[in-house]
This record gives sequence, structure tokens and C-alpha cells, in this order.
Amino acid sequence: MRIGIDLRPAQKKNSRRRGVGKYTQQLVQALLDASAGHDFLLYTLKGCAIDLKGKFQSRPIFYLHRAARLNWVIDWFLLSHYLNVDRLDLFHYTDALSLPPRKRCRTVVTVYDLIPLVFREETVQNVPRDFLWALERAYDRLHIADSIVTISSFSAHDIANRLGIDRELLQVIYPGANPLLNPFEASLARQLVAERYGIRLPFLFYVGGTDFRKNLLRLVDFFAHICKQGFAGDLVLAGETFQFSIPEVLRLKRRIGRNDLEDRVKFPGYVPDEHLSWFYSGAVCFIFPSLYEGFGLPLLEAMKCGAPALVSRASCLPEIGGDAALYFDPEDVASMVSTFLEFYESPRLAEEMKSRGMARARRFSWEKAAAQTHQLYKRLIKGQASAHRK
Repeated sequence: MRIGIDLRPAQKKNSRRRGVGKYTQQLVQALLDASAGHDFLLYTLKGCAIDLKGKFQSRPIFYLHRAARLNWVIDWFLLSHYLNVDRLDLFHYTDALSLPPRKRCRTVVTVYDLIPLVFREETVQNVPRDFLWALERAYDRLHIADSIVTISSFSAHDIANRLGIDRELLQVIYPGANPLLNPFEASLARQLVAERYGIRLPFLFYVGGTDFRKNLLRLVDFFAHICKQGFAGDLVLAGETFQFSIPEVLRLKRRIGRNDLEDRVKFPGYVPDEHLSWFYSGAVCFIFPSLYEGFGLPLLEAMKCGAPALVSRASCLPEIGGDAALYFDPEDVASMVSTFLEFYESPRLAEEMKSRGMARARRFSWEKAAAQTHQLYKRLIKGQASAHRK
């Protein structure tokens, strides 16, 4: 099979360190590891290094680094052209925005979630309107795909209901956790965090974005409550966007200031994968108050590293965490506080959660995701060949 895959989300500055970029990088690497002799043509950003091992060819695509809002226009023309020239059996769009009006071969599209539709008012405030318009038009074109991959049953249900997509067109393939993430002994992990990042008190850990749905203002209010009730540690908020002077981060820091928590909330910025295990393994717990996730990759990472996980019961998170996490109502700070106290006052529960979490995380792997993705490719291409014979 000659298979094309869009690697560019793993290279673009606005996505390479977020869930979409990590998904693309890890899935493609797993497919290359289990290639079974297939020819892979990776569509990449022109002039950008490719951090992958294995046998593949690349198709560099022109990219406007500064005027990024116009790239969806370029995609409509360039991708259609190259797909016609490259004579692929199948192309996998890892970003639905790039889906052109007409397909040139068997087509798979990954749709992670419908956050821009679910939180449209908030999205409009932070995303150019023409970009949002282009994304909505891409959703309208999903019917041309031969299969739509999504990353949880929750997302599949949401996509089917909100976009009127036939459920049979949707294929749920769970991601895995980064293979570089592994549990550390807790005391060693805390020592490494202290030496490298200067965080020496016990800490609660959050890693991820800063947009509205992450629910970080309530997380700060929750932290203020438990501090008043005697918790003597810090709250660590990790992620690249915490370093930016953007409205959502400025609002968050004002909330921190109003609660007199400036010395208790730490911002290590972007934490590389080789250090992320330290934070997960050394934390009192991982806390994730999100209002909506397509999968919630940090939850899986936390469980893999043995961090007790306290998470929102919204969207797909109970589907991913199962009985290995404790859940709270993300819109109720009192619920967050009571759930934390139930956990914090029971060392036995903390140990049980650690054990359950690591067992739960083993159910998800990139090897399994690659095998399921390969079977999907094979089924679609075989179907095309059968149709041609008829």
C-alpha cells in the first residue's frame, strides 16, 4: 500500500506541543515501526526537520509561517495537486482543516473533538473568524471521507449527533501515552523537580492548555479553599501557554492574586517529555478540571506514571479513567474540595489509585492504535480494489 499521512501538525508551532501534535507524531512513529513493507509518504512542512525513525519518503509542502491564517487556503490547492501527482492508495488527514473540497484517493480524517463548535462564543474571542469559518466548512466536507477516526466513544457520539455523521463512518481508535513517560520512585522524582525547577514543597500538578474549557479559574478557587483548610503545598501549572501574556493567562493570574496565592502557584512553563515523568510521579496528585476533552491525554500520562488522578466527570474523562480516578463536578468548587479531602486524608486510597491507574494505562498503547489504524487502511483499500474489479 502507498499511504500518505499529514505529519504537519507535529511540526507546526501552534500544535506540535499540544495533543494534536503529540497524537500525530506518536501515531506515525508507531505505524512506521509496524509498517509491514508499506510505502509511507509523509507530507511535511517545507524546511522543517523530521524527528522520526523508519523507512519513509517525504513531500515538503509550502507553509506561511507568519500569515498562518491563510494556510488553509493553500492546503485546498496544494494538497489536491500533490495527491493527484503522488498517486496514493490512501491519504490520512490528521487535521480536518486541511480537507479539500474533493478527494483524490481513499481518505481518512482524524477528528479529535468539536471544541470550536461546543464553545463557539469563547472560540470566536480567541480565534480569527476566517479560521473558524474555514474549520466549520471542513466539518461540512467530512461526508467525502471514507472513514473518520476519533479518539473516544464520547467524541464519536458528539460528532455523530452535532454534525449528522453516520455512526458507521466513525472509527474509535484510542491513543497511547508517550513511551518516554515512565514512573519514577516518588522521592527521587521530587528531588529531581526540586533540583531542576526549584519546587520543593509537596505539590498538586496540572499540565495542559489555558483556554476556557480547561476551567483553571475554578482550579485556583479550589486551591485557595484547601490552603485555608491546611494544605501546605503548592499548585504547579505546567504548559507552554502559561508563559504568554494572553487574556486567559492574565485573567488566571489576577484570580491567583485576588486569592493571595502568588507564592503558592508555580509556572515551570513547557516541561519536556524527559522531565514530565518527574512531575507526575512526584505530585501529591494530578488534577484535571476540564469541562470538555476529546480524550484527555494528560490523564493517561498521569496514570502511566503512577500519579493519583482527580479529574472532572465531564465529557470523555470517565471513559478514559475508569475506576482508576476520582471524579468531581467541574462546575462546583465544593465538589472539587470534598473529592480532594477524601483522597488526601486516606493514604490507603492514594496507593490503591496509583496501582489502579498504572494497570488502567496499560490498556492503551500506540502499538494497538497503529494496528487498528493499519487494519482500517487495509479494509478501505481492499474495498476500493473490490469496487474496481466489479
